Amino acid sequence: MSWMRNSLLVSVFGILLSLVGCASQPKVSQVPPEVEELLHSVHLGRAQLTSLKAEGRVEFRRPGRAVRFHAWFLAEFPSKFFVEAGGFGFPVSQANAIENHIRLYIPAKALHYEGEGETGMASLLGIRISTQEWVSLLLGYIPEPKGNITKMHVRRGVKTITMKDGKNVQVWKINRSGWLESIREKGDRNLVIRYGRPMSTPVGSYPSRLSLSTSEGALSVKFRKVFPNEPIPSSHFSIDVPPGIASRAIERAEILIGK
Repeated sequence: MSWMRNSLLVSVFGILLSLVGCASQPKVSQVPPEVEELLHSVHLGRAQLTSLKAEGRVEFRRPGRAVRFHAWFLAEFPSKFFVEAGGFGFPVSQANAIENHIRLYIPAKALHYEGEGETGMASLLGIRISTQEWVSLLLGYIPEPKGNITKMHVRRGVKTITMKDGKNVQVWKINRSGWLESIREKGDRNLVIRYGRPMSTPVGSYPSRLSLSTSEGALSVKFRKVFPNEPIPSSHFSIDVPPGIASRAIERAEILIGK
């Protein structure tokens, strides 16, 4: 009878293994052929600008510290921006980027920093992003989809699309109105880009809020006024630093962690 008992144990063990295997395998929604069209359709109706003047409320966050201030923005495709900021807890300051060179000037402290753009953004915000990519986001451009589509999940009309390229994963979330709400990147760069509800402009819909976050820091801009595609003189992107103020490396401008 021992062989019957052994056979029964083997059968039960096999059933348990199959159940565990089924439970551990996530259900993957079948990807319909129109998903790629959906990814590209999110560009429709969105404002993609050549230049921008804007006013808004900004919040920087780093571990242990948050800073909020009112700001005025200028941006011009492909890689120019200027911001003037002021508010409680943050001295009046100016920052600009032209091509891949970034500068920060704090008049009240007579401090002037400059350096390579991506290094400066990482030092200031904890977000590794090039100045050109930041300008593109300000002007309403959406990053290109990366990798092969592996999954689409639909819940209450909200579509979540997952793409994979080697070890890098990109997840797009599109609401029932077809508005792209967020892009989450995992892999070489763990970055989340969030877009607030659309606001109407003469050239299309523009996000009322733009947020970027990583484990090291976050930046959120809530726009109050947006003036798209207005001509901006080149001189408006410049920063006038008085003679005698020495330039420091942008890496030393870790203003959000108390240095």
